[in-house]
Amino acid sequence: MARNIQIVKISDITRFGDSLAKSIRANLKWSKKLRNKVKLHKGKVNNNGGEISITIADGDPNLQGMARAFEFGSGIHATRGTRKKYLIKPKNARALWFYMENPHPKIPLYIKGGKIGVVLPKVLHPGVEARPFISKAIQSTISKATEDLAISVRKNLIEELRIVLKDIK
Repeated sequence: MARNIQIVKISDITRFGDSLAKSIRANLKWSKKLRNKVKLHKGKVNNNGGEISITIADGDPNLQGMARAFEFGSGIHATRGTRKKYLIKPKNARALWFYMENPHPKIPLYIKGGKIGVVLPKVLHPGVEARPFISKAIQSTISKATEDLAISVRKNLIEELRIVLKDIK
C-alpha cells in the first residue's frame, strides 16, 4: 500500500511565511499604508501539497507601484529598468498644487486651505530612492528559517520512517 510521505509540512512553510511577513511589516515602519497591506495567505491543502503566499498591496495597483518603487528605487534612482525623470501632468484639473514652505523664489506662492504651496502645469519627478524592505526581510529571516526547516525535515523524516517501519513489521 503506497503512502503519501510528508517530509515538509505546510505548517513548517506557513511558519516561515509568517516570519517573513512579520519581518517585511517591521521594515515598513515608515509606511502605514504598505505595512497594513502585507498579508500571508494559506491556500487550500490537498494531496499535492498546498500554497502559501505573501501579498503586498494585493488588488491596489497604486500601492503595488509604490511598493516596487521603494524596493528597487524609481526614476533617476532606479536600480532596475531605465533611469529617467517622470512627467506628471494633472488628470482632472488645469494644474498641479504642491504644499511647499520654501519654494524657488521665482515660483509664485498660493494659499489653499490655509497651507502655502505652488501651482505648476506639469512636473518632471526624479522618482524615489530605494528603501528595500522585502530583500532586507528575506536576508534577516532566511538563515533562521533554513535552520528551522532543516530541523523540521529531520524530525518529519524520522517520524515518517517510524510509521513505515512499524507498518513493515
